[in-house]
Parts: sequence; structure tokens; C-alpha cells
Amino acid sequence: MLSRALKDKKGVTWALTLSGLVVFERDPVHATPLLEESVALARDLGDKWMIGFVLFQLADVPRALGDYERATALYMESIDLCRQVGDKWRTAIGLFAMGIVSLRQREYSRAGVFFAESLPLCRLGDLFVTFQCLEGLGCVASARGNYVRAARLFGAAELLRESLRSRRDREYQRDIAEHMNSAQTALGDTAFASAWAEGRALTLAQAIEYALAPVVQ
Repeated sequence: MLSRALKDKKGVTWALTLSGLVVFERDPVHATPLLEESVALARDLGDKWMIGFVLFQLADVPRALGDYERATALYMESIDLCRQVGDKWRTAIGLFAMGIVSLRQREYSRAGVFFAESLPLCRLGDLFVTFQCLEGLGCVASARGNYVRAARLFGAAELLRESLRSRRDREYQRDIAEHMNSAQTALGDTAFASAWAEGRALTLAQAIEYALAPVVQ
């Protein structure tokens, strides 16, 4: 690696991180040493932004492997550092990731807090995360038995996803399917379709306002 020969720690950090991301797509386990070395170098540099960035990439590994305790520790440190340096976009992504982790652990109140914190931060700059936060809050609503609300949020999210011609995080698909099916089963096809259509009729600003509004039980 040329960066090592030049003793360019930042260059090595970036190279290890990008290599780790490539390896992660094929084998998360083998991505771990690359990303862990990258984190260590970033800490040596004392670059908070870089540490936060690499920690987020490393956290994806235990999340993919189902080690949610380890993923939580890494994501939360990443979020804290990103907040310290004022990186709202990376903070939003970290909060969204913690929402997914909380969904997997069926900690729905916690998941709702993370998705709701992420949504205002990402809505202007990252619509990809925005529609997934809407879906996440739809999952939380469904888990709590608020099925009409869930269907509306799923409908609003689907409209935004279609406009972006985007795909979901593949690991997130199963969570969406589980909670969407629960809402559809509880409401029945006709009522679910009606609520879904109501969600699709919302503007993006209206959908976000609805998603963040207090829920009256």
C-alpha cells in the first residue's frame, strides 16, 4: 500500500476503510480486521470526524451478524462523535441504524425515539434515509397496534421511495414485511388499502409532520 510507504496515516485509514466496505459485501467477518485497524489509526490521528465515520462502518459488521450489543456500542460512540463535530447527516444515519437495531431487538419505544430523532436531521439532505425512517416509524406503529397510522406511514414512505427509484437496505426488508403484513392482517385488505392511499396522498412535509406528531392512544 503506497500510503503505508509514505507513512500517510490518513491515507492508510481511508484505504483500509474502503477495502473493509468492499470485503463487507462478501464476508462481514473478514471485513472486521480491516475496519478495526482503520479505527485504531483514526484514533491515533485524533480526528473525531474520521473516528465517527469509521466506527459507523465497523458497527455495520456486528449488526449484520446479529451482535446487537456490540453494534449498539459502536453506533452510539459514532453518533456522539458526529454530534460533537456538528455532522448532522452522519448523526442522522447513525440514529437510523440504531432504530433498526432496536427493531431487531423488539424494543419498539426505543426504536421510535431513534427514528424520530433521525427524521428531522435527514429530511432536507438525505431522502433515502427519510423514507426509511418513515417506514421505521410505521413498523413501530404496527407493533403498538396503531395499524391505520402504520399503513399511512408505509404508504407515504412508498411514494417517496418510488420517486427516488430507490431500494431499501436489504437487511431492512424483513422488518418492513413483518410489520406491514401485521397491519394488513389486522385491518383487512380494504381498510389497509384506504389508509395506505391516504398516506400516499400526503406531501413530504405533511408525511414528516404526521410521523413526528404525538400519538393519541
